[in-house]
Formats: sequence, structure tokens, C-alpha cells
Amino acid sequence: MSEAVHSASTRIAIDEIPVAYIEVDASGTIMRANRAALAMHTRAPGDLVGRNVWDLIDADERDSSFAAFQEQIATGEEPPVVYRPFYNQSGLCRIYEIHRNLILDEQQMPVGMRAICIDVTEMKLVWDEALRDRYWKENAVQARADAVILTDVMGIVYKMNAAAETISGWPASEVVGQGIGMALPILSFRPAANQPLDIRAIIERRSKGTATVLTRDHAKVTVEIITSPILEQNYGTICGIVTTLRKTAGA
Repeated sequence: MSEAVHSASTRIAIDEIPVAYIEVDASGTIMRANRAALAMHTRAPGDLVGRNVWDLIDADERDSSFAAFQEQIATGEEPPVVYRPFYNQSGLCRIYEIHRNLILDEQQMPVGMRAICIDVTEMKLVWDEALRDRYWKENAVQARADAVILTDVMGIVYKMNAAAETISGWPASEVVGQGIGMALPILSFRPAANQPLDIRAIIERRSKGTATVLTRDHAKVTVEIITSPILEQNYGTICGIVTTLRKTAGA
């Protein structure tokens, strides 16, 4: 089979597979995308080729995602499996499990990345809910003196304990199913390590700092805030976020 025929055959095969497939170069420019990839996005009508992949990512995730991508290209470290939300052409949010590996040149140097995106919305929602329930029970969160709010990976409140109800002024029944910003509007945040606020770092890695939050009665309260992920042990993927609050002295 000639190289041209083989290349054409490969393109057809990739275009017809029922999962989204994307290739990007070292700058993040999309070099190849199949039909299933087009269906993932509402922000990029038409062909994805030639667009910057970071245009498809939520604004609050772009900087940290791009920094991780650059580090993986520079070091040759294979990227981990991640889960990301995307809004499809119907405007519905779907959760994709994204498997990536590096594209290497003849000298085995990274020149880009390829990704396969698998829609796991229903499966992951059920599995993550079970893991969050287990965490809540095994750690006796309801009885803790510290205020604890448990959310899913998108920041939707799943549970909050009595201490969190006291600090926020909201009963759990009114905020479960809402974004954490409703129960706990953060007016200011000062990281403990004097690092700039990075939303993705707070979600995916342990973070600690001092925050001024607004209660239901519009009172300003200063708290120590600690966030940490709940990880699925087999794959290390995130199934929930634990936010712990402690009033500071004098608050």
C-alpha cells in the first residue's frame, strides 16, 4: 500500500470511529479532529482544524491546563487520564474521560499530543456519587466540629454538615444541587503559600488559605479554607471536592 493511500485510509478510519479524536501540535493548534470531536463543542462550529485547543476550554481552566500541557511537552512526561466537562451542540453538559499520549518525532522528542475523548457522563455520575457517599460516612463528616462542604467535580453542592450550615447561614436542603458559590460566596482569598489564586489548582490539588466569605445574612466572615480532592483510587481521577472551613481568631 502506498504512503498516500495508507494516509488517506488512516484519515477515513479516524473520522469514522465513534469517539472523539483530536491531535494538536506543540503550540496547542488542532491538526486533526474527527466528526465525533466536532459534535463535542458548541463554541467551535465548523472545522476544528487550525483552531487553538485552548479556545475550547473554560476560561478559568485555560492557564493551568496550558501550563500542564507545556510541561508535558517539555519533559516528555505522559499526561494522566482526566475528566472534563464540555457542552455539546444541544447545549447539554457532558463529562468526557480523556486519554492522551504524546506525539513523538523521529528523535523521540515530543512535538504534540493526541487525545481520545469518551463520553462517560452517566457512568461517572453514578460512580462518583457512590464514592462521595462512602467518604461522607467513613469520615463521619456530619459530626465534625469543622464546617465541611462536599461538592462534585463541577462545584455542585452534594452535602454539607451542620457546622457548615452554621457558618454559611444556609440549611443544606436549600443549597444541595446548587453551585458552591451560592452557599459560600468568596469575597477575597489569600493563599497560605502566597501563590496566585488558581481555580484548577484549588480543585485538583490540596489548597489552603484565608478567605472572606459572605453568609446568607450578608455578614462578612473570615475563615481558614482548605480544599482537597476525593480521588478514585484505581485511576487517581477526581470524584469530588472537600472544602473545610474554620473561623479565624476574632471572626
